[in-house]
Amino acid sequence: MPRTSATKYALLGLLSCSPSSGYAMKKFIDESIRYFWTENYGNIYPALSALEREGLAVKQRAQTSGRPDSNVFTITAKGEKELDKWLAEPCLPQLVRSELLLKLFFAGRLSRGKAAALLKAELAKHKELLERYKKTGACISEHGRGDKAYWLLTLDYGRRHSAMVCKWCEHSLSILEKKS
Repeated sequence: MPRTSATKYALLGLLSCSPSSGYAMKKFIDESIRYFWTENYGNIYPALSALEREGLAVKQRAQTSGRPDSNVFTITAKGEKELDKWLAEPCLPQLVRSELLLKLFFAGRLSRGKAAALLKAELAKHKELLERYKKTGACISEHGRGDKAYWLLTLDYGRRHSAMVCKWCEHSLSILEKKS
């Protein structure tokens, strides 16, 4: 059976948390799960229309004060069954696509200093992510719902991944320094 885009299931998952507009979904993604899953408006709105056509979500017009009306989507019972079915399936293997690793692979064309700068920038990025994960963890712990344990598990994955990248960058930098 061919697998469809996970965008559909990401949106069903968000709707299972609460009814939402496309704009609110994008905002929630950017503020919570962005470190492991992103979507753009160009994917969200067509996917929401498809969910409605498939009977997995229903749309209602919602009035908002001072702003244009918005479309708020709610998951249907059929949508919940579809989400539960997808959640139980094994995950497909994920291929790593890393611009850093691609650049590093060809970095023999650069000076060691420029190659080291790539690693230092990545190290700084992941140190900043580690700080952001601390704040996110505190927010989840304070405001989380019944799903809190699962949300914290995904956050822990991100934290551990960034910690590993920091160690790898530091190790790689030490190797470059020895070769100088």
